[in-house]
Order: sequence, then C-alpha cells, then structure tokens
Amino acid sequence: MELRELVGRWGRLTERMKRSGMRWREAGGQAILTLRGWAQSDRFAAAWSLLSATYRAEISLPDQIESVYGHAA
Repeated sequence: MELRELVGRWGRLTERMKRSGMRWREAGGQAILTLRGWAQSDRFAAAWSLLSATYRAEISLPDQIESVYGHAA
C-alpha cells in the first residue's frame, strides 16, 4: 500500500470520527478503530467470539418485575 493511499484512508477515518456532535474519549475511539480493523481484515468473527466469551456474564432478574406494559411479567 502506498503512502498516498494510507494518508487518504486516515483522512476519511478521522473525518468520520469528528462528525458533528461526536465526542470520543481515547478508550472509546480505540475500541471503534479496533472493531473496524477486525471487520476490514476479515477477522471480526474470530475476534468477536474471543471477546464475547471473555465478557459474558450470567444475570438474573428479580421475581416480581413489571413489564413495560405495567403488569408483572
């Protein structure tokens, strides 16, 4: 890949990250760039299965919980 092509890609990427109303902390911006890199390199499925296995957690709901319709589920 030529330097000119890399610079062009970097410019388009920074444009997307700096759109109106967007605010990124370093960690959030890096997470988006990492996900995009995985997708562009056809490694997303493998990376996502590792990531989701690492951060998966069991949850439980209380016995009496109201649904969005106002009655017990």
